[in-house]
Amino acid sequence: MGAFQSVASASADASDITDFETAKTEVIKLRAMIKDNLPKQLDRSNMPISSSSSKKSLSASLLTKEMYERFANVVGPRNYGFDQALQCGWDGNCATGCAVPDEDSYYLWQEWYDLMLEKGYSHSSDAKQASDLDATKLTCGLQQSEIDKFVVSTRMQSSRNICGYGMMSACSRSERREVELLCKSSLEDLKGNLIGTYVSVSELSNDSKVKMEKESLLFAKPSPESMIAVSGGLRDWPESRGVFYNGAKNFLVWVNEKDQLLITATQQGGNVSEVFSRLSEGIKMLQHSFKTKGKKFMHDDHIGYFASCVSNLGTCLNASVRIQLPQAIMALRKSERGLEALCSDHLGISCNLVGENDEGLVDVQNSTTVGKTEVELMQALIERVCKLVDVEKRAASGENSQSLIDAIKAPAQVQVMT
Repeated sequence: MGAFQSVASASADASDITDFETAKTEVIKLRAMIKDNLPKQLDRSNMPISSSSSKKSLSASLLTKEMYERFANVVGPRNYGFDQALQCGWDGNCATGCAVPDEDSYYLWQEWYDLMLEKGYSHSSDAKQASDLDATKLTCGLQQSEIDKFVVSTRMQSSRNICGYGMMSACSRSERREVELLCKSSLEDLKGNLIGTYVSVSELSNDSKVKMEKESLLFAKPSPESMIAVSGGLRDWPESRGVFYNGAKNFLVWVNEKDQLLITATQQGGNVSEVFSRLSEGIKMLQHSFKTKGKKFMHDDHIGYFASCVSNLGTCLNASVRIQLPQAIMALRKSERGLEALCSDHLGISCNLVGENDEGLVDVQNSTTVGKTEVELMQALIERVCKLVDVEKRAASGENSQSLIDAIKAPAQVQVMT
């Protein structure tokens, strides 16, 4: 009989041990069993190596042999290791390159996560992350009717995760199932214009999936190279994943996609304040509902709200405004720095062309989620959209590219009501 079988079959109260020699023999068995079952310790020889042809993620740029050895054998409560969290930084198409498996692992590897936040997002280790969901503080320097002449649509998303459960990369099947039931119950508590319908993706017919995809209600399975896929978050897809949408289909919640909840507000036109108000209302209602069930969202004073990817920590808020800028795109096409680069360099926003250049459509997005409140991020976005509307008008009136570049470089006046 081996050491494990011998110990497993022995009396739990050790009443079978009556003398020193028997006790000594038992200790020897226990030590052998522990030694034989210890996981192999990792060292710097196991550290991943980037190929010269691969695109370097933030984690690949920052990771040192010393840092790897410090945390390689520090494993969280769900047996998800530091090495697993890093894998998306080498095998995936992930700019940040590190997953957050659960709250406990963040604190176990906090030095590493804080380094990433400081170097990648200028959020120092002693910084605090504040939250402000008061949409009444937002102001706009243009008439809404003027903005809507150029803006096609506005979409905002903010993720949340529930304390006590693993996030997508590390959660067990039972945790994911329990999270879906919790979310479904809390979504049923929504009031007013947010009342809606919850459907589990695994129960949808193919026709329903096609219809919901056309309406932008249903999420697609993430790419095999995505952060969530490489870090293990697509297990059992699409079991225990679902979609909630209200009657107007301008408020959505995706359950157990990349995060436990991805809360979305959307509508046609460029009324950022109105969309943000709906999003904030939904977040507050859900937070209250979870509280009545003895649950709360994962949150830390330093990093704000938890997300499965480091790039979304803080407010977890990502907003996208689709705007028509055909004249500006054409005028700046031959300049040294095109519209996309100018927006990144001087406006602090992400600007991505949609479709063909001659369509003139761009998606304008906030480029960070940490270091500012939700209101500050949305106020800055409003100011940048107003500036781009002005640039488009200037281009349409015949101003040259240098004049447009100067207008983009001019400081934006960001004011938030207090």
